[in-house]
Amino acid sequence: MHVRFMSTVGMLGLMVSLSTPSFAQAPDSASSYEPQQVIVKFADSIDACSAAADLVQEFSELMGQTTLQPLMGKPCDVRSTQELSAIQQEIKARYSYRSQRAPLDAEFPKIEQVFILSYEKVVPVESLIDRFRQHPQIDYAQPNYIVQTSFTPTAAPAVVTHSAMSVDSLWGLQRIQAPEAWSLSQGQGVVVAVIDTGVDLKNPDLKDNLWTNVLEVPNNGIDDDRNGFIDDVQGWDFAEDSNEPMDENGHGTHVAGIIAAVGHNAMGVVGVAPQAHIMPIKALGVEQGTSFDLARAMIYATRQGADVINNSWGCSAASDAVLESSVRYAYSMGAVVVFAAGNDAQDVQACSPQNMSTQKPIIVAASTTEDKQADFSNVGLHIDVAAPSEKILSLRVDGAHAEVVSLDGTSMAAPHVAGIAALLFAYRPTLSNEAVRQIIRASAEDIDFPGFDPLSGAGRVNALKALNLSEPVQANLVAPSMDQSIYAGQSEVVVEMQLLGYELEHYRLSYREAIEDSSWLPLVADTEVVESDPTGSWVVSGLAPGTYILRLEAITSTGQVLEDLITVERL
Repeated sequence: MHVRFMSTVGMLGLMVSLSTPSFAQAPDSASSYEPQQVIVKFADSIDACSAAADLVQEFSELMGQTTLQPLMGKPCDVRSTQELSAIQQEIKARYSYRSQRAPLDAEFPKIEQVFILSYEKVVPVESLIDRFRQHPQIDYAQPNYIVQTSFTPTAAPAVVTHSAMSVDSLWGLQRIQAPEAWSLSQGQGVVVAVIDTGVDLKNPDLKDNLWTNVLEVPNNGIDDDRNGFIDDVQGWDFAEDSNEPMDENGHGTHVAGIIAAVGHNAMGVVGVAPQAHIMPIKALGVEQGTSFDLARAMIYATRQGADVINNSWGCSAASDAVLESSVRYAYSMGAVVVFAAGNDAQDVQACSPQNMSTQKPIIVAASTTEDKQADFSNVGLHIDVAAPSEKILSLRVDGAHAEVVSLDGTSMAAPHVAGIAALLFAYRPTLSNEAVRQIIRASAEDIDFPGFDPLSGAGRVNALKALNLSEPVQANLVAPSMDQSIYAGQSEVVVEMQLLGYELEHYRLSYREAIEDSSWLPLVADTEVVESDPTGSWVVSGLAPGTYILRLEAITSTGQVLEDLITVERL
């Protein structure tokens, strides 16, 4: 049952109807984290293993018996700084194509400095975190947040047994013009990691497209590739610490089918990228997962060579530093990270890592069969694009058959975009990960409000238009950053932009109050693009306190307008 009411969304004064969430949502309770566990990151300049041991000793009376687990690498007693450094170089060399996709200035987080402390005594997590945050050797401390999974098949159609669905019946594929795109690319060889509830490894409509760790000898009980995981031939289960990431829920299998179900085999469905490879990674159990396990899963996917990483699960908090670090790690290694916006009908600004402003993932809202924003979808200026999300037919867990079921949610929207990213990498392997995000945005079809809007971002995605975009173009607001504060004493703000692509001819800047019916006020009129990093000046001395939206518009030679918007707070 859906309960509907009206609410002002974000700071734009747009009205949307709200409904109860459907899939992989953040828990409502403020205490939705694991008790007796704290995640800490030690300062980059110190030996984290020694600092962690000292911390345990320092707080031993308060915490009691304590265990330490690093986010990355082996336990402290058997690892070395040299080994951790060598791992990074080895991964870059092994996946050289992907490594070339990362921006040269990408931030490389020191994830080897991150640990989780599990302690014996019943000490409130909040009080322990407060003490750790004041510690001179700790950069951050946070709870191990819980992400819940909760989804229900739509009432109709029912499960279709032993039957192949025609492409015509898969409305999402038709709407994004995936069949037309297949003459150019089918995602050949691109690896898409699905971090979820696992994947049905026996599903006949997926098994031919499942990724295999060729460096690992099956079932010999040895960590052949020395990655810290024994016999991880087809991914890993971080929820149960197992080498069988089998789906017991159904959510992950449905997501995997949308991305890369095998085509032309007279069974099941067909994915957006029917020749891509699915890397199954289980980090959500039957009902829930944690920040630490999800972060480990992201790092594993990156280290094992995933080109695209799909995350169809909701947020846990407005700030989740360990998850954001794992996203930056993947981005810095050249991967494209895709996230579902979430199904809470709220501003995605309240969700981390979906609210990241730099080295950001592609955030996907939900669109309906009528090309409107789904009423359950999260919204906001962090949204990049929208994708089909309701009555989406895909695979379910059913043993040896390719049975099909219909589901709704941004969980279904995100894999449509992950599939398009796979098509792009197979068609143009040298694209950067940021170029893929920009191409997907620039080729989207405008729905909802004209131009970039907080409901569908740049619009509903189109696979054929993405592949046919002649030149990657980028139009980004670099500074000020999203939600930056402008203090009372500031009279002027320097606006930094990034404009890339020879098809870009002009740009302009404007701003407005973040209230309904306010008008755009010009900052920089139409200006010829003569450099990739232009700057502008925004005089803010006369602005009243409040929230403002800054807009960059870049115009191509064909008349296409690309937009990037941010909000700032005038104090």
